[in-house]
Amino acid sequence: MSDRELLEMAAKAIGLDVYFRDEQSNMPITVEKNWPWNPLENDGDALRLAGLLSINFRWDMEDSELMASCIEQGAMGHVFGGEDKRIYEAYFFDECHSSLPYRRATVRLAALIGQAMP
Repeated sequence: MSDRELLEMAAKAIGLDVYFRDEQSNMPITVEKNWPWNPLENDGDALRLAGLLSINFRWDMEDSELMASCIEQGAMGHVFGGEDKRIYEAYFFDECHSSLPYRRATVRLAALIGQAMP
């Protein structure tokens, strides 16, 4: 999945409407306020994305992996009960060797959630 697709799906996961200025641009702009939004490059955007999705991180030192996980939540931030809740988990090896592994891991997990949405 390209960075552009990752950002589109991550935005979908949190209900954020974004657009791209042109076909070559990888910088999404928010529809509401016309602001740039890029959690792949901006720590604040990545932190807000992780917070909105309640993403947790865990390093697996033995396998040199970063594990990101979250539990699907309802519209009001309440965790679904019973059999309806989904747990999203993803293991990232490549991110462990980048300078800021949490940004890309956050966006990739958010994109998985966005893809699962109707």
